[in-house]
Amino acid sequence: MKNRRGFVSNSSTTSFCIYGAYLESSDEISLLSCIKRGALDKFISEIDKILKDEKHWWSKTYKAQLEMLKRIKDLDEDETRIVEEFLQDHDEKFLQLCLGDSFSMCYGPEGDGRYIGRNWSEIRDNETGAQFKENIEESLRTFLGAEFKCGTYEEAWRDG
Repeated sequence: MKNRRGFVSNSSTTSFCIYGAYLESSDEISLLSCIKRGALDKFISEIDKILKDEKHWWSKTYKAQLEMLKRIKDLDEDETRIVEEFLQDHDEKFLQLCLGDSFSMCYGPEGDGRYIGRNWSEIRDNETGAQFKENIEESLRTFLGAEFKCGTYEEAWRDG
């Protein structure tokens, strides 16, 4: 069973309601490219915090990979491959490091595409609906480096 913040998920059903973007598999978004382009300073700062916290599970388990991520601009070809695989395996965690904990990612029912956005239940008390949408659109535009159609996505499917 995998719990995801912002989505209801278990082994047989998945459902969610977010405002954000749907990225087709063909959109080929590289998390490494997104980090280098738009969120590098924030990302490195977050990696530093994790590494300094010796009790943090990631610091203990993935120290070598995290150290490589700190040198993200200067990786050789082999290190880049290792880092890309690591980022792909933990894509939602790294998305949240770059965009904030309120952002979530969910794959479509066949693994064919990704939804990236914020759950409507996470709108802040001092935030209007228009501000909520504008903040998400700006964050995604900066992070992804391209325009994607944003909207409200409600999905549910059963895996069995």
